[in-house]
Order: sequence, then structure tokens, then C-alpha cells
Amino acid sequence: QFAVLGNHDYLYGAEEIADALRGHAITVLDNESRTVNFENHSIDLVGIPDARVERPQSKQLLARLAPERPTIVLTHDPVWFASVPAGPHLTLAGHTHGGQISLPGLGVVKNSSKAPLRWTHGLVMERGQYLYVTSGIGTSGVPLRWRVRPEFVVLDVTGSV
Repeated sequence: QFAVLGNHDYLYGAEEIADALRGHAITVLDNESRTVNFENHSIDLVGIPDARVERPQSKQLLARLAPERPTIVLTHDPVWFASVPAGPHLTLAGHTHGGQISLPGLGVVKNSSKAPLRWTHGLVMERGQYLYVTSGIGTSGVPLRWRVRPEFVVLDVTGSV
């Protein structure tokens, strides 16, 4: 099990939260990568934390992704999807809470990211790359969700290398 920290984690005590996750056998990736083996295949995992504090090491880590090696990029904010290079990479993000509020006839008009609105929720395919952004289960700022369902996502990822 792997995790990355988000903006609220940094506000409320990143070290304490990371320690609590580690205490439950969850590896916290902070601009780090790990390799896991699954069914005789190696898959790299890369963890990019909160994007509100831009770190040069995040961009460097993404720039070093091998174009032939499958990678799952765990990032708090979908804005990092723009920096993922070509290759068999899947980016997983949250942060936007799905926009929290969806107006009739307009849809979501704001998310809490610098990412484009089209990256607010769900499966996105652009440039031959895949991004999944979960709306999660919480809220941010205004404690309200309207026409944006909370979700707990289980993804079944298949494909050939």
C-alpha cells in the first residue's frame, strides 16, 4: 500500500500523518519511486505530493520516467499530469473533490487545482496518456457537495507491455 500527502496533510502536520500511515504499513512516497513486481512484471510507482508547493525534484522525477517501463504516478493534484512524459504511465490523483459543486446546465465551474476543468474528475485520456481523478469522500473549503457524488474508487488495470 502506498500514499502521497496532500495540502491538508501539510496544514495539519505532515510528519505526524506520514508516521500514522507508516504505522499501518503504508509506504508514503515523497518525490520518490519504488518498483513492485506483479505477475512477473515490474511496475514503477512514483509519488508526487501536494502541488501547492512546487518542488523541482517532482519535475525531475517525472522527467526521468522510462518511456518503455510501466509506471503508476500517484499524485495528490492532477496538475502534475501535464508533466508526465510519453510512455505506459497511469496517473492517479485527487485533490479536486470532483469540483464539489456542479451547477445545472453548466456543470463544474471551479476546482481547487491549477489543472484544467476537464481534469476535475474521472478518466481522462490525452496525448496517449491516462489520468484518473477521484472525487474522494470529503470536502474542502465549503463543507458542501452538490450534484458531485463522493466516491471510493477501485480500479482494475489491465493491458500489455
